[in-house]
Amino acid sequence: MTLSKTQLFAKVIVDAPLPELDYCIPDDMLVAVGDRVLVPLGVRKVPGIVVEIVRESELDPKRIKKIAFLLTDTPPLPQEWLEFTRFAAQYYKREWGEAAVQVLPPFFRKKPGVR
Repeated sequence: MTLSKTQLFAKVIVDAPLPELDYCIPDDMLVAVGDRVLVPLGVRKVPGIVVEIVRESELDPKRIKKIAFLLTDTPPLPQEWLEFTRFAAQYYKREWGEAAVQVLPPFFRKKPGVR
């Protein structure tokens, strides 16, 4: 993977006992904090929520996968909602993604085209 000079990374939370994960934002994709995305996790693609956009990652850029798909059927989730779910995750001693993605309505957690 060749990185452009303006390469950005998204910190994404998923419904798994994992911390925030780093993903490359494709050059042709406009991503905002609160956007729902599909990201590769192992051999499958899972829904996630972008919680931060950064210019650098602590990981080797060659090992970072790209966001697979931006779910644009709704506006980004509000910052207040993200802060509330982060609080709930800390309170219940869970990872942020486990608290946030699970409380989304089921149709927000499905892959595009899946009924």
